[in-house]
Amino acid sequence: MVNGEEFNSSMMYGGMPSGAKPPKSRFGLGVLVGALGAFLICGAMFAAGSIALRKQEAGLQSQEENTVSGKTDWKKVEKKLDRIGKYVDDYYIFDDRLDPELQEEYIYKGYMAAMGDVYTTYYTKEEWDEMEEQTSGSYVGIGVLVQQDRNTGLVTAVKVFSGSPAEEAGMKAGDIFAEVGGVDATTMDLDMLVQNHIRGEEGTEVVITVYRPDSGEYIDMPIERRKVSVDTVEAKINGDIGYISVSEFDQVSAGQFMAAIDTLQERGMKKLIVDMRNNPGGEVNTVITMTDYLLDQDQVIFSMAGKKGKERVFKSEDHHKVDLPTVVLVNGNSASAAEIFTGALKDNHAATIVGTKTFGKGIVQSVFELDDGSALKITTERYYTPSGQNIHEQGIEPDVVVELDGGNDYALSSMKEEEDNQLQKAMEILMAK
Repeated sequence: MVNGEEFNSSMMYGGMPSGAKPPKSRFGLGVLVGALGAFLICGAMFAAGSIALRKQEAGLQSQEENTVSGKTDWKKVEKKLDRIGKYVDDYYIFDDRLDPELQEEYIYKGYMAAMGDVYTTYYTKEEWDEMEEQTSGSYVGIGVLVQQDRNTGLVTAVKVFSGSPAEEAGMKAGDIFAEVGGVDATTMDLDMLVQNHIRGEEGTEVVITVYRPDSGEYIDMPIERRKVSVDTVEAKINGDIGYISVSEFDQVSAGQFMAAIDTLQERGMKKLIVDMRNNPGGEVNTVITMTDYLLDQDQVIFSMAGKKGKERVFKSEDHHKVDLPTVVLVNGNSASAAEIFTGALKDNHAATIVGTKTFGKGIVQSVFELDDGSALKITTERYYTPSGQNIHEQGIEPDVVVELDGGNDYALSSMKEEEDNQLQKAMEILMAK
């Protein structure tokens, strides 16, 4: 962070690496942009997937439609399952271990897993009931911001918050979750990992096994779940240069961000750095509000379109603008909602983007609740920057490319300001204006 005076914006508003798996309100109830990350500060997911809820009847009709489309030959599937069942009935010796309900659920889970999309999954009724629990307010957890790799499915600690149970247990940014409570975490949907295995009652303990790439070792960490208060927005000012770091787009982040802007301007801010590095995303209403606060009236923030091609465009409309020289810092862990923010400021010529290419998640997930209480989370839409670019698996190229000295983006949390050459470059650019 920039040296100088620091303030806590929450006083006003409250408040994977790629590669092989380790060996061991404008929307109302509409779509939220899929975030890659989740706060585990309370053991709960804060919009860790961008989700819209839609009711849908499930049954024979939907199967018939798939058969007609040629996507799935349900008669063939039924015939093969019948044959498999006959072999099981005739030869399987552990009949007492059979769980027909579990067998059925795994048929659905397997069908969704075959989509080849880490963000598309099936939730049982019990899982979805837990997912629907409120994700705002006070929660119990371990104090970590995590991100899931879209290719490997691995969950990595992006940031370990100061004073948190995870920090006390020795967890570091860059640690990969291998097991949580004895359950394999390397193939699990991020939402379910948070809700079903990391979240728990205050005072209870969860043993998390992490794989640390730097040393190549597995480390068991007993961590006590407890209430953790974390600010998603941090701000400082150095001379006339303001610095705001946004760790995730949570429900309280917009209020904290606007309060930070206002307070820094009252303290003489004439130039601004917004740090989106290692920000995995979050709630779309939050990023719209924050971006709108900076942009001029009626500027495009982003747009979305689904399979049927109908486009929805979202523009700035709050009649507020921050007309200051601005730099946005990004890296390969800046994803989803962080990319909406970055793309909007870049394409509207409202900021200079500095750092390395962003993660590249330009897709949206929606949730369809089925008639038996189970649910499907499906990738349904692509989103586009104001210039019309879909950045999924492409990312956003910075205006000024600066590789972080040392090459490890996870080291940012422990890096001194003078060692952070990306931050120093941002300050250099602003001082020249």
